[in-house]
Amino acid sequence: MVKFSSISLTLLIFIAIFPFAFSGCSKDSLTMNNSSTPEIPESKTEVSGKKFDGKTLVLTGSTTLLEVTNSWVEEFYKEYGGRITVNGGGSGEGIASLINGTTDIANSSRDIKDTEIQNAEENGIKILAIPVLYDGIAIVASQNIEVRELSIEQLSKIYTGEINSWSELGGPDKEIILFARDTNSGTGEYFLEEIIQMGKSKKENDYSQMTIRLNSNAEIVNNISDTDNCIGYIGLGFMKPDMNIISIKEEDLSQAVIPSVCTVKERIYPISRQLFIYVNEDNISEIARGYIDFILSEKGQDIGTEAGFVPVK
Repeated sequence: MVKFSSISLTLLIFIAIFPFAFSGCSKDSLTMNNSSTPEIPESKTEVSGKKFDGKTLVLTGSTTLLEVTNSWVEEFYKEYGGRITVNGGGSGEGIASLINGTTDIANSSRDIKDTEIQNAEENGIKILAIPVLYDGIAIVASQNIEVRELSIEQLSKIYTGEINSWSELGGPDKEIILFARDTNSGTGEYFLEEIIQMGKSKKENDYSQMTIRLNSNAEIVNNISDTDNCIGYIGLGFMKPDMNIISIKEEDLSQAVIPSVCTVKERIYPISRQLFIYVNEDNISEIARGYIDFILSEKGQDIGTEAGFVPVK
């Protein structure tokens, strides 16, 4: 039995989103390699062709990965069976759930924090980080805004409130309405550190108090489509052809680049990142191993590509 979010699927579909406390942790204990996919500790059984009927698997975390996770789980269930539950709630909640022992796999759109690793160690958990996809963060504006490109520095000034009118950017004399992700979002934290704080070089920077915080990519898409004078950011997989997508420059004199699978894959789009799953390295169940092997397989990576992400393999 698979629990998902989309009622239209023929399987039983349900997403439970639970309000967990966010915990923290030293990256010394983190098994992680940004250039390649880490090896999963060797399993004593063959995964290929094996059925997992009666075996349970719980996945919790990133809303950026939520839709593609639903697709992965649906296909995995068809081939291998099992009882799989998919929970949203954000990257922080997924990691906290892994540390608390209430999930098997944490989906995350950001790197795990030192405080989270420390907290995991205190709970006897050794975190294994597995990159599963690459993603780009698209900057989207309302249709009435004719600004076509922005630099990272300009984005930083917009979101701190230093730039508060579109007229300062060549647009209409209208106040900029800011949309951003909620405080438990990995995407929101990534945007804070890499854009607003400009790669942590300006750690004193923070979101303007005028920023409207939303729970998901879909909420940002819906609000921007319904409101003039807005700006927001969304994952690459949530882009639509009719959106007003702004090209981004690394620096003022750099060439502006539009977000796409191609520009993220070639590492030329400035706002791109790895997406991860985190597991307890010393306690990976047989069905969890099978699921990880599946999403890193050619079929699993193709599903990620179809969802608008870039494969890691």
